[in-house]
Amino acid sequence: KIFIVYDMGGATINITAFKLKVDLDRHNNVDRVYVTTLAKIGYTIGGDDIDFALIQFIYRLPSVRQALEAIKPESDKLEEFILEHQKLHKDKLLEFVRELKLDIITHKRPKRNGEETPILKIQDVETFYGHIVELFKKFGVSLAIKCKLSEAYLNSANRDCEQLGGSMYMKAYVLNQVYDAVEELLKAIPDTESRNIELIYSGRSVLYPNIKNMVDDAITNHNFTVNEWDGFKINGIEDPELVKTAVAKGACWFGMYNSHVRLDHSILTTTLGFIDTNNAREVFVPLLTAGSHFKSGCLHS
Repeated sequence: KIFIVYDMGGATINITAFKLKVDLDRHNNVDRVYVTTLAKIGYTIGGDDIDFALIQFIYRLPSVRQALEAIKPESDKLEEFILEHQKLHKDKLLEFVRELKLDIITHKRPKRNGEETPILKIQDVETFYGHIVELFKKFGVSLAIKCKLSEAYLNSANRDCEQLGGSMYMKAYVLNQVYDAVEELLKAIPDTESRNIELIYSGRSVLYPNIKNMVDDAITNHNFTVNEWDGFKINGIEDPELVKTAVAKGACWFGMYNSHVRLDHSILTTTLGFIDTNNAREVFVPLLTAGSHFKSGCLHS
């Protein structure tokens, strides 16, 4: 059996495929864990890209687009104007869509036609559009939405809400890359290995609608069978540390076989380093400290 850890955070996807061998001592306690890494893939896709997709979705709502067209009637310059408008109001837009994203991932979602449908904390669609009206009012843009919406408009708006999880923007900026990342990892697993996969999800971004569906589809479409992990258990006792070990080993393996590590953000949110085991006492050696500022690019090992 192969284990795959799919970790999706705010800025990256990290996927590790590995096998485990666990040695027990004479008291049946874990004595040593051997992690054999089969493949490791890293993509710079994450929650930030979901934010971007949500912003594009909002700007393509008919009422928003019509209001912006009224401000900038030249159709050949509308897309350029929309981009500048997004840059100008970037902070407020990000604040709005991140609250919206949190609403989506923290509520149960029924499946419709095989896809998960987001249920917003603001349950009715009229209120949802009311929030968008208030958002654009802060930008000095009035949207043509009446207080009491017609049934036809509500039906149209409801479709818009459903599309939050699988809109063309989510597919273009996030879901397609999720599929590609998993596919690339699977191609790196030797054909001689097992076709049975125990899948481990990590990171809050995997909770967004259709992320897990896309991962599952990529695996099954490449003739693997997949089960979602319910915990590593040694003699019936769950050992969560094995997941951390697997992810860390995979990251180290990736680092050893690549000449550089790419960092696409201007500030480091955690300390990056290694543990020196050459001495009697293990010592953590920091390479980059949390809060470090640097230009986006590559750090060569």
